[in-house]
Amino acid sequence: MNGIIEISSLYKSYKVQGKKDVNVYSDFSLNIAASNHFICLTGPDGAGKSTLLKLLSGVIRPDGGEVLLDGLKPDNNSENFTKVVGYMSQTLGLYGELSVFDNLRIFSGLKGLNLKENSAYLLDLLEKVNLLQFKDREADALSGGMKQKLGLTCAIASKPRILILDEPTVGVDPKQVAEIRSLIQTLAGEHTVILSTHILPEVQATCK
Repeated sequence: MNGIIEISSLYKSYKVQGKKDVNVYSDFSLNIAASNHFICLTGPDGAGKSTLLKLLSGVIRPDGGEVLLDGLKPDNNSENFTKVVGYMSQTLGLYGELSVFDNLRIFSGLKGLNLKENSAYLLDLLEKVNLLQFKDREADALSGGMKQKLGLTCAIASKPRILILDEPTVGVDPKQVAEIRSLIQTLAGEHTVILSTHILPEVQATCK
């Protein structure tokens, strides 16, 4: 039976100019059963959490070994894979000069969502995360917490089966943290959620 995450003999390192390569994973293996629908990765900064999520989402490739997500090899050139996975990185990658709604349209359209048929659905998503009143505001003009909520909304807009969230509450004020936690817990009932955080209380509060 396939696991939701299957990693065999993974090797991954980064080149640092003028220094020895930094090994992040060396002969690392992991198997998490498909019955797990909420998976939290925790550990200190530099432990390799973001690297693992980038490997699972197809942003980077392993130097050796095999990585499978729900039986699929992570590959952002594969339509089969990109339709399955929604990824929210720490850097978000929002288009700061564009409006909230235009960001949502771009990210969901790139994932294959029919924008003409789903305009009302996208507006409904913004309402659910309390961003509808800001739909015409430039992303750069949003607060940190609002940017995180927009990044999360962009990740779920294309209706993926699996959500990969890298430190979704980092740099967010307590009120916004509570809202994002509540949203993630709701999403866990509809998607498989793989989430990373370096804050242990975050695991206890969110992954339950």
